[in-house]
Amino acid sequence: MLLGKDISYLKGVGLQRGDALKQELNIYTCGQLLYHFPFRYIDRSQIVSIADIRSDAAFVQLAGEIVSVHEAGEGRTKRVVAILRDATGEMELVWFKGIRWIKSYIKLNIPYIVYGKPA
Repeated sequence: MLLGKDISYLKGVGLQRGDALKQELNIYTCGQLLYHFPFRYIDRSQIVSIADIRSDAAFVQLAGEIVSVHEAGEGRTKRVVAILRDATGEMELVWFKGIRWIKSYIKLNIPYIVYGKPA
């Protein structure tokens, strides 16, 4: 029966990912994977406009264009700062890690969807 089959033999899983599922989540069979429900579910179906962000919001998803990007700080305080603009306003986005990758990835005046904690 398929539900009792070892997780490593499921197409797309393989031995390495199968071992990780076994060690980290105690998932050994296809049936266990089917009935595994994540601890946390994040609903990213709603896009909030910048003007509608509430100060008590835990996390928000925004859509807009990045109009400027620059590095700020030095050494351990170095970060990438970008300005996201939508029809209702502008917001500063800050990344503290992966600075080189973020700077090479971001292109100006292209639509982006971003997700994070407003502070």
